[in-house]
Amino acid sequence: MKKIFVAFLTLAAQTGLAQQPFSVSLVQSAITAVPSIQSGVSASWNGKWIFFGGRRDGLHNFQGGMGFQKFMRNDSLFVVDPVANTQWVAALTTLPNFTREAISSTNAEFFQSDSMLYVVGGYGRCDSLFANITFPTLTAFNLNTLIYQVTNGLPVDPAIRQIQDSNIIITGG
Repeated sequence: MKKIFVAFLTLAAQTGLAQQPFSVSLVQSAITAVPSIQSGVSASWNGKWIFFGGRRDGLHNFQGGMGFQKFMRNDSLFVVDPVANTQWVAALTTLPNFTREAISSTNAEFFQSDSMLYVVGGYGRCDSLFANITFPTLTAFNLNTLIYQVTNGLPVDPAIRQIQDSNIIITGG
């Protein structure tokens, strides 16, 4: 059984330039339906959690040519019901290749506004360019539609819109 731990970081507010005191405590969670991905995108809507992108192999290998191998990218989208401890998975293979590759990237920036999730950039393998790139993409997800599609076993395409622009190439941050 997969064990999930949630870390709580408490910072004590003090004045001065010295290192602020802090403490870390771990609390075991009974929720096991959460996928194991690193540096992916997450959102929460109507009691469901959404996860996609990132790496399935944890921290990437820093040796030349070995990092960010495409077979370890997360090419799936997960919807989790934390109350029922249930997970639904959707393959992203119905999407156009470049859209799928951008969504499957690692370290994308993301922001949620109500039922809309906006994802910018990310780093990963672009098969059409035969290279690892920082993606020039802005992807919008309608979370209502996305959750409906995934939990009913339908393609995710209707929930996703994406544009490309060289002014929005970003990763990490």
